[in-house]
Amino acid sequence: MFSKSETYRLEVRGFDSDARLRIVNPTELAELASVDLAAFLSGAESWRHAPIGSGLQRSLPGLARLACRLSPPPARTHVRLERRANLDAPVEATETESDCSP
Repeated sequence: MFSKSETYRLEVRGFDSDARLRIVNPTELAELASVDLAAFLSGAESWRHAPIGSGLQRSLPGLARLACRLSPPPARTHVRLERRANLDAPVEATETESDCSP
């Protein structure tokens, strides 16, 4: 069991060159990530308990770039991380985007 009750969830969106939205399940990113990171991305569309929120927050630009590797490749990506220190704490959100142009 984790010593903290921190929770997190991820929202990943891809946009094609015509700005059409594609909702991406974070598990799709897990297939492109390292085994260690994949464990925290799988199922992250729902609130998950793990003391990894600050690490994901630091890695958010890299996750947005990783989403550029999806098939079909998006023109740009948007990733939003929501964190709570505990179940009663307010949600803290961090967002970033990546241009997927070659």
